Amino acid sequence: MGVSTVIISNVFISGTQRILNRDFWNIVGRAGRAFVDTEGKVLYVIDKNNQHVDWHRRLANEYFNHQNLESPKSGLLTQIIQIQNIADSCGVDFEHLLELITENNFTQIPNDKKHSDFSLLEKQFFSGSVFQWKTTWRHLKK
Repeated sequence: MGVSTVIISNVFISGTQRILNRDFWNIVGRAGRAFVDTEGKVLYVIDKNNQHVDWHRRLANEYFNHQNLESPKSGLLTQIIQIQNIADSCGVDFEHLLELITENNFTQIPNDKKHSDFSLLEKQFFSGSVFQWKTTWRHLKK
């Protein structure tokens, strides 16, 4: 179940700290129901009776100014680049390393090729995120 409209009545945390632009857009990005709406609606409320109405308008304009947006970063791409760097530094074939990750099997990597980066990778994937990688990698291979 999704929402078609997001209403923003306050952009402050704990009264004085503004939410970041990326958090604002993460929230308003929830507007629009999948397979139902082609667009979502965002209502940004500014109380006309508030003595700081002009300041609130400037603040709203800051959030909606596209020049203030951060470039998006893919968490998946970041992880794949990290694995590529580790594969390169360990002298291991990248695709082979991805296969080993999806199989939860690092025993085929000789100990002399493992170093601190590889150990961190091994811990990361044995700590529960392997299922996500199995699903993602098998999907990417198709």
